[in-house]
Amino acid sequence: MRCARATRPALAAARAALAALLAAALLAGSLVVPGCRPPPKRKGSADPEREFGRLRTLVFAGDTVLARRMHWGVTDTEAREPLGALRALFDGADLSLVNLEGVLSSRGEMQDKGERNSFYFRGRPDLVRILVEGGIDVVTLANNHAGDYGPEALLDALNILDAAGIQHVGAGATPEQAAAPVFRRAGDVVVAVIGMDATQASFDVRRGRAGTNYASEARPDELVAAVRASVERARRHAHLVFLTIHWGPNNADEPGAERRALARRLIDEAGVDAVLGHSAHRAQGIEVHRGRPILYDAGNLLWDYDDEGPSHRGLAFRLHFDRHGVRWLEAIPIRLRKNRTALDDDPAEALERLAGLCRSLGTDLVRRPGTGEGAGAEVGVLVVEPRYAPAAPERPD
Repeated sequence: MRCARATRPALAAARAALAALLAAALLAGSLVVPGCRPPPKRKGSADPEREFGRLRTLVFAGDTVLARRMHWGVTDTEAREPLGALRALFDGADLSLVNLEGVLSSRGEMQDKGERNSFYFRGRPDLVRILVEGGIDVVTLANNHAGDYGPEALLDALNILDAAGIQHVGAGATPEQAAAPVFRRAGDVVVAVIGMDATQASFDVRRGRAGTNYASEARPDELVAAVRASVERARRHAHLVFLTIHWGPNNADEPGAERRALARRLIDEAGVDAVLGHSAHRAQGIEVHRGRPILYDAGNLLWDYDDEGPSHRGLAFRLHFDRHGVRWLEAIPIRLRKNRTALDDDPAEALERLAGLCRSLGTDLVRRPGTGEGAGAEVGVLVVEPRYAPAAPERPD
């Protein structure tokens, strides 16, 4: 017996009915497409703690100099604990991360960096106490100062950090060590951090000596491939993989179009869950791409001279996350003084500037009173809402 063929009007009616059912399911939030996670229902961003509940936290801050005037500046009464005013902020997080600009060593010679006016940063080994007393868990050495005094001084710095119990990324004796992630457990979440430099080719560990995990922004395909290889390695053990990257020119207020395109590729093709940038010595805006934050630059954290300019008004970012990604984040203004840093006692100006930079990147920063450990009087809040399309790679139990 042959089945009757449906007429064109009947097919059209069936398709219309199916489309209506799909639309209703989408509006109700009940449709789950294989390989995709439905976006979380929005409840507003005024109270993300209530919206998302108890999450784990990472505090990330920028360029940290333990050199030059810092050697004698830390003997001043006000600067004996250069990061003491931020200790509650760093200690209150499950994980804290900063960019260490320079090395800790008593050895080495100034290297030719191929620049007209070079700056060199080397601190006494005992200055590692500033990081320990400040509550810092992880540093990246993937930057344009890690090789200032040659490979011996860099290896000294790595050993000194190890002895102090501070993990490090982005530099090593071999390419494998420099590209390797570090892992931190935050409650039921395992986080991997990868460090990369895109500013100083002469310190590249692939030149046959201790150096940095370097790739050029001018060759974005190679940079993305290098990050992807590290991410794939990290995914074997971590739920989330964060990339901390030193990129872009000094004193830039905004990322250019090419850097923005690269940042999106680091999410789309390399698979990172957050991009944490530094290098410009100025805080830049925040972009959210496919539910993952791009913090283009945190600015400075600790410097050895006083100034009132934008280089001395940085940001500490507190990222709130679970196994699926960063749910929301806080931007906490900080003020740098000579050899010490504290919360900004007048954060309104910094937050107004940041909100404008975020708007230019398509994100909406909401200002509100600070809450939680060491947050300050006022912070900027950005709800991220991680959406994975396609689904996030398989994550460990």
